[in-house]
Amino acid sequence: MSAADATVSCPACSKRVKHKPELAGKKLRCSCGQIFLMPAQPGGIAEAVTNAPGKAAKAGSDAQAAADKMAKASLKVNPGDGGAYDLSDDSVSILPKEEKKPTGGTKGKCPKCGNGVKPEAVICINCGYNLKAGTQVASEVPPAKKGGSSVLDAYAATARARGISVEAEESEALRKARITEIYAPIGLAFTGVLAMFATAAIFVPAGTTFQLFSVMIEIGVQLVLRMPFLVLAIFLTAKIMQVSFGPFLTALLKLVGLAFFTAGVGGLIDHAVNHATDGLGSAFITPLIHLAIFWGLSVFLFSLDFMESMVLYLLSSFLPWLVIGFIMIWVVAIF
Repeated sequence: MSAADATVSCPACSKRVKHKPELAGKKLRCSCGQIFLMPAQPGGIAEAVTNAPGKAAKAGSDAQAAADKMAKASLKVNPGDGGAYDLSDDSVSILPKEEKKPTGGTKGKCPKCGNGVKPEAVICINCGYNLKAGTQVASEVPPAKKGGSSVLDAYAATARARGISVEAEESEALRKARITEIYAPIGLAFTGVLAMFATAAIFVPAGTTFQLFSVMIEIGVQLVLRMPFLVLAIFLTAKIMQVSFGPFLTALLKLVGLAFFTAGVGGLIDHAVNHATDGLGSAFITPLIHLAIFWGLSVFLFSLDFMESMVLYLLSSFLPWLVIGFIMIWVVAIF
């Protein structure tokens, strides 16, 4: 084999470089700046590399640089070989291998779940992993069926999942609103009426039907008289504490439940305490129990804090006495 046959030519400047089988497939840079691949067989023009880095590119790792140095050291200049440029000459240098950064769809698999993905995929349609950014897009993405067609499937699945989630939250909020605004007030009022019957049945002597009805009429009159003061107390509390009690009809229904329950259950507890203590405990125990019932119901029905509940309780308790006092003063002033 002649010296010319044992060389390869630079595809840009036609310089001849001595062929070395141990460098087959490696990228080499000519002094003219052209990068080419060392072929497996000598002879002819080497294959140019179009996506070569610039001249300012540095060598890779220290290990790669040491390997290149050893390769160059073993390849001495041989002027007798037809004037071919040996690789130990500065005109040609060995380029380090380029480290390929992992991109979306590397080897056709998602790095998170291992599901197959297309090379151009941005998001894994199986687990929602963003292949470009390396982050999880959404944990609500339902698993996709095998053979998903495009990235749009992932976005559509995410939108459906979010839509279902929002719809479920709205349905749950509506259900809770119905409980506190409709069912609970009606249940409280019904419980209060039952407590009134229980009070009359337990603490009114047997055989005195007239007294039984009189007790219930008395409680009913107290409720009717108390309702306007409760409505007035709500308006005043809203102004003083800057709180909202919701729509008027809804607030009125809650007030009915609050008034009936407090009157019925409170009256039953009051009679029970009086009966157990011979009337000695009603002055201290009963007001505390009424206050606890009122506070708990105002928090449940109107979402008030302790201070707001106390303002509402004091106004609803003392407004009737204030009105009665003004009426008495007015009557006395007239006569």
